[in-house]
Amino acid sequence: MMARCILAMLALVLTDVYGIAPDGLCLYSCLIAATNFDDYRSPSFDRTVHAEALRRKTITLLEQEGLCSAARRLELSGKDGYPDEPDFHYIAMASGISFEVEGISERYVPHYGTAPVRARVRFSSVADGAGPVSYT
Repeated sequence: MMARCILAMLALVLTDVYGIAPDGLCLYSCLIAATNFDDYRSPSFDRTVHAEALRRKTITLLEQEGLCSAARRLELSGKDGYPDEPDFHYIAMASGISFEVEGISERYVPHYGTAPVRARVRFSSVADGAGPVSYT
């Protein structure tokens, strides 16, 4: 099953929806796509390597802040390693872009990072083999 990622690319007025595999790295993949979508769409672009590098960079930031238990959790496979809202600030820092996550609050769409929003990611329940939830 493919997940869907909403990317509000830079200052574009229109929002396009792109398929992102719900593979345990889906949030990282969405942000990699938002950073450089032309590269992301290239057949030679190794999405998994780039998503894993962003996850690793996030883990390093968490460790530097003394949040070792959060860092160890992100190293886990499947649903146990999915990032949660407390991790999003560090993911924004690691990716270098700001993003919003739709679906984690009923009343608002939270913004993570300090720059203008470059991606909106939808949080939803998707049966993906890795767990009951997915960032899409």
